[in-house]
Amino acid sequence: MILTHFLALMFAGDAAQPGDVPALRVRQGGAGGGGVVLKSPLSVLDWGIEWTLAEGETIAAAQWSVTPAEAGGLAVVAGSGVIDGATTGCRVEGGQFRRVYALACAITTSAGRVLVESIVFRIGSIEVVQ
Repeated sequence: MILTHFLALMFAGDAAQPGDVPALRVRQGGAGGGGVVLKSPLSVLDWGIEWTLAEGETIAAAQWSVTPAEAGGLAVVAGSGVIDGATTGCRVEGGQFRRVYALACAITTSAGRVLVESIVFRIGSIEVVQ
């Protein structure tokens, strides 16, 4: 209950203003454990990772995956992966109630480096704090 209220308050500042283009919820690549994101099984969310790259280095490819991969589980929406400068993003949907999933992004840079970061999702009900 307390975690639900905390998360609702934490993301309250992310609410889009009229006329805004929806933005990715972004975390820093290389930042280590970023905590757990509570997600409703019915919500469809855009998530991204902002990578720390060397000067002049770019992202050549990005591959998103979910663990565990299961029927009815958290899934990356087909064709939703994007690369925008030093940020990679995708759209996620679904998930089975009370399950935990890791959404991982593996990138290959123009310098040949392979970097991997993940975001952990716990699927549950989310209360709206008024």
